[in-house]
Amino acid sequence: MIKIEVGYRMKMWEVKAEIGKKEYKWHFCDLKSISEGKIIVLRENWFDLFLLCVKKRGAQSFTIKSLISPEGEEVSGQNILLILLTFEDLPMGFLIRILEKTGELIAIWPKEFAEAAKRDLPTLKTLVTKMIAVPEKLSDIVIASTSPLQEFKEDVEYIT
Repeated sequence: MIKIEVGYRMKMWEVKAEIGKKEYKWHFCDLKSISEGKIIVLRENWFDLFLLCVKKRGAQSFTIKSLISPEGEEVSGQNILLILLTFEDLPMGFLIRILEKTGELIAIWPKEFAEAAKRDLPTLKTLVTKMIAVPEKLSDIVIASTSPLQEFKEDVEYIT
């Protein structure tokens, strides 16, 4: 049986950044709106493994200029990390709210990725785990934050 959702509209986060003299804009799909309110939490160990991947593969970094929540609020003052990368030749992105020793996955990009996650949330969880387990399949890693990356302290000093 096919589930048809009438009037379903994915909530979006808007991210703006200026890299060099060029401005970029992305629209990330709110994870709560596609996961029926379920929350995906990334443990401290996930971040440790991801940073090891970044150290092996290299990454570019920048600071987020503006971050607008699905409710239209400017939330650039919150501690949010953006990760853009290619995994197994598929471009994808994640917005992660940084908490004390964990992170909450709050949005994903592109829309096609979000639509696939809506149909099969367990596959998204598997993918997020698999990408740090197989770093050789990661490329084009870009990391951004709502505060300068130096403020993330010791774990991010080696990001170039």
